[in-house]
Amino acid sequence: MNAGISDKKELLRERVLEQVRRDITLGDLEPDGRLTERDLCERHSISRTVAREVIRQLDAEGLGRFIPHQGLRVTRMSRDLVEDIYEIRLLIELRIIERFTEVATPDELAHLRYLFDRLSLLSDSEDYEELAARSFALLDYMVKVTGKQTAGEVLHSLSARIKILRVLSMRVPGQVPSGIAQLERLITAIGNRDKKAAAKELRAYMAQAVDSVLGQVERLDPKAKGAT
Repeated sequence: MNAGISDKKELLRERVLEQVRRDITLGDLEPDGRLTERDLCERHSISRTVAREVIRQLDAEGLGRFIPHQGLRVTRMSRDLVEDIYEIRLLIELRIIERFTEVATPDELAHLRYLFDRLSLLSDSEDYEELAARSFALLDYMVKVTGKQTAGEVLHSLSARIKILRVLSMRVPGQVPSGIAQLERLITAIGNRDKKAAAKELRAYMAQAVDSVLGQVERLDPKAKGAT
């Protein structure tokens, strides 16, 4: 295949993937909703081949489950799934943060604070996608500094679902400024190279987030309480 055509196809695939991820994250595609190749072709003016690749990628990311001859069924977020994701996040992020406090230079600590300050500018915002992106940037930077690439790859494999959960949490009234205040305490502890305090603040931040998410999941989707 011509390189230019291949690149164009890849860009188109990524554009459609990002839009569908956004639709799932913001609830425009509801849990258990069905998405077919034909739907994608008609909505986004793409070929069956590209549509098939998009569905396979969404299935791989855990945003849906591919069912032959039916298409993709959007994942239903259950209590167990939410708790599993946050448990994995906590274990991995604790180790990344611990290592960052050990090895970060003063300049790297300053840059982490800069990234947090950019996030805090949105404390009154309802741009949940940008809030999520700036939240991810904090951890991405710590992964880069610490060289914890395997840990970063595991989190990346969960990133699409983590983004959904973050957006759900942010939609709880008062959660954005409260979460940012909690993060500030975490960033301060990291800046002081206090691993014990940083671990405590991360656990508190995660506990607050998971409570918000579970409330939202069960409010928006009553079946989720018992879903598997």
